[in-house]
Amino acid sequence: MNLRTLIQRRGSFFLGFFGQLLVYGSEFLLTWLLVSRFSIVGGWRAPEVLLLFSLNLASYGIAGFFFYSSVLSLGEIINQGRLDHVLTKPLPALLGLVAFNPNLAYVAHLSLSLTVMCISLHAAGFAFTAAGLGFLLLALAGATLIQASIFMVCGSLNFWSLQAGDAVWEMLWGVREFVKYPLAIYPGALQVFLTFILPLGFISFYPASRLLGKTSVPFSGLLAGFAPLAGLCCFALSYDVWRLGLRRYESTGS
Repeated sequence: MNLRTLIQRRGSFFLGFFGQLLVYGSEFLLTWLLVSRFSIVGGWRAPEVLLLFSLNLASYGIAGFFFYSSVLSLGEIINQGRLDHVLTKPLPALLGLVAFNPNLAYVAHLSLSLTVMCISLHAAGFAFTAAGLGFLLLALAGATLIQASIFMVCGSLNFWSLQAGDAVWEMLWGVREFVKYPLAIYPGALQVFLTFILPLGFISFYPASRLLGKTSVPFSGLLAGFAPLAGLCCFALSYDVWRLGLRRYESTGS
């Protein structure tokens, strides 16, 4: 019902849809021009780098559809008293919050990224086999859970401070830019950080390395197999943060 209500505002939806296509389409084009200028970046050609970007954007788009206007916007929702409305429903709080607040704007992210992903895989010589496509779907699911966990943690921080979530989100948004390019171009310490501390490398680099048979980073093929597990672990941890914050919530009284 909520989706049907949003679709009624067709003009606003299509304006936002094409605006997002223009913004991210320009980013894809600039990335392709930049990498093409140097032919190879960290052992990766332009179509292969675009695959990294498309995996990142596709998983971000799926996670954003469910979690951007719900959990990440929790500060605004709390201020308006809308969280109390969700908590009175016979649903788990997180499920109710997500169901009442989808964000249709992320359809543009997903449409564009999946198109670029297919083109990039074909240009990179990927064999579209059942095994390869199965791993791609699992990797995309794991990447989506990692992206969702970022939304969850940042949004849940609003239970403690209505400014903390936005501040951490801005910081992590900048860090996410690193995974638009191969981890091989970064110093070893940063590679370790993006693998074991803040596992953003599992969003795109390690899955793409396995899909394309790349070995620019030691054990990249082996680590790729842990991408879905990394996603599950990140989401489980972020859900614990959500539950901890919800326990201390005492309503705004509005």
